[in-house]
Amino acid sequence: MKDIEGIEHALEVLKPHFAEVDAEFERTNNRFLALAAADHEAIGRVLRAHLVVESFLDSFLRDTFGFDPTELRAV
Repeated sequence: MKDIEGIEHALEVLKPHFAEVDAEFERTNNRFLALAAADHEAIGRVLRAHLVVESFLDSFLRDTFGFDPTELRAV
């Protein structure tokens, strides 16, 4: 394993904050698990609606302003 210069110092600086970092991880992880357990049918409907709105918005921007938003997605 490659040694990382200054890692010991970084760990010492962060050590007093480990409890806070762990608590934030637990909050975030619990939120993620709750979202992952959500009803997939409802999520599918929301995602489908999002895609439809995005498609209409792309068409509107292209037809009204000559702006193609798909060019930005390639970046």
